[in-house]
Amino acid sequence: MEIGRTENVGKIPTLEDRYPDWYRKFHQEHLGNRTVPTWAIVGTSKLKDNLYSDNWTPTRNGIDSRFLRVISGAYEKVEIFHDTRSPIELVQIGDEYYVSEDGNRRVCTAHLLGIPEVKAEVTRLVRK
Repeated sequence: MEIGRTENVGKIPTLEDRYPDWYRKFHQEHLGNRTVPTWAIVGTSKLKDNLYSDNWTPTRNGIDSRFLRVISGAYEKVEIFHDTRSPIELVQIGDEYYVSEDGNRRVCTAHLLGIPEVKAEVTRLVRK
């Protein structure tokens, strides 16, 4: 698939798409820094849902100067996916992970490059 192509492709799921009113139904448990398999990161916060297709391919809106810096640096610095100083922020529900705030471009790049796992700051949502 061509990067930036959006025809016949769904948007990436969000927490709100999959778990409407999740903030009322779940409480949060901070798990700290974890290694997470990239394939398990299935969605993002509702704020970034128009930047990526359902397979983490960036849409035309998702290809910006920040994305280009991340993807070009990833070839030289694979450690950006394992850096605990600026971790990807994930929310876990069951076996699924969603990018909470920071890390959408790195997760997209990890998916595109086949990076098997990333370091992330994880908050788990548990039913009340």
